[in-house]
Amino acid sequence: MQAEPTSDSPEYITRVEIKSFPGGEFTRLTSDLMEGGKPFQIAVHGKSMTPFIYSGDVVTLVPVRGEKIRLGDVVAITSPSDRMIIHRVVCLADKGVQTKGDNGAAVDALVPYSAIIARVAVIIRNGKPVYRGLGHFDGWCIARLSARSLLQPLVKRMLICLNVVRFRRKTQNVQA
Repeated sequence: MQAEPTSDSPEYITRVEIKSFPGGEFTRLTSDLMEGGKPFQIAVHGKSMTPFIYSGDVVTLVPVRGEKIRLGDVVAITSPSDRMIIHRVVCLADKGVQTKGDNGAAVDALVPYSAIIARVAVIIRNGKPVYRGLGHFDGWCIARLSARSLLQPLVKRMLICLNVVRFRRKTQNVQA
């Protein structure tokens, strides 16, 4: 286990960069910290939540503590393989939720409410907070698009449009 504290802020238990953790120990540790009631910051790794959370971003996890989980919430869950996964809630059911990575093709299996460790409250990228995709309305919209596999094609189309606009501006500046 290698963890280095990176924040002395009293409102957090700790903020660590996890390099290696055996088995499901990290998930159990995070669950125990959430029961303590204080936010917890971790650096995330992986591409499943792009374009809203990038590998290397730091997320602030807050305890759920019986709060209502909403469609569009980004939550940390315990997977069947005892790993912690951060995905968006795309479907609510009586016995749990279905989640999906914003960059994923398939909806995850039903996750019981008891497997929800925390909710993502803030994303920190390059030292600055990012709230895009975490609000109730934008989270709901993203969840609806993602559940229908429309989010990624929409994001790709938007990126193409942005690149076209940038190219046009660049060529107009060169011609001027």
